[in-house]
Amino acid sequence: MDINNVYVRDAILYYTIQQYFNCNDKRTCQFIVQLDNFNYRSGLLYNIPYLSSQLCISEKDFYNTYLRVKDSLKTLPEDVILVKKGDGIYSKLLAMISTAPPYLFLKGNVHLLNEKSVSVVGSRNASMEAMEKTEKLVKALVKRNIVVNAGLAKGIDTITHQIALKNNGRTIAVIGTPINHYYPKENKDLQLAIEKHGLVVSQFSPCNKVYKWNFPLRNGTMSGISIATIIMEAGEKSGY
Repeated sequence: MDINNVYVRDAILYYTIQQYFNCNDKRTCQFIVQLDNFNYRSGLLYNIPYLSSQLCISEKDFYNTYLRVKDSLKTLPEDVILVKKGDGIYSKLLAMISTAPPYLFLKGNVHLLNEKSVSVVGSRNASMEAMEKTEKLVKALVKRNIVVNAGLAKGIDTITHQIALKNNGRTIAVIGTPINHYYPKENKDLQLAIEKHGLVVSQFSPCNKVYKWNFPLRNGTMSGISIATIIMEAGEKSGY
């Protein structure tokens, strides 16, 4: 990733601020909206003193956090694309939601974000009957040239992606971890295959820890890019 790109620089500053709000987009955006004299392009010589004063932290602390975020984005390969809400590549459906993530990290066929798609979700411990019904459903969606979305979790998500790829369909994995993480570990090869033949989407910066609430947030993003969500089988705490 080219960190000298002005949009990437904006994102680095955004994710630096986000670190002080427990990596929460809603709280971060609320904080930024309330600022009177903040402009991403004002330069660090102005923004570091201003933002650190607004956050009630030292300039050194803020700058060290900025460097940590910047270094984490440097670790991303060149084929990872960062898009901002409102950009042409950003999902037009998702952009209509006020709580949509400000940035998305993408790897794969970015044009799939604005294709007609359906999310297929369900239990990580799905029954054999649910798995068989999922296979039939995904085949039918692929046959109709609909992009099939899922969250790359065990169970229903896994079979959804696998069947889509097996039948030369198009699939999007919306993950609950940074885009350079592989979770669960046993789905690493599947994630790599989706990067090559479909699209992997993450709203989480590589500097962020993986929190349990990432996954419900991921579900909201997955639903937001889709024209419909189909729940095949789900337990009381599905999505976490």
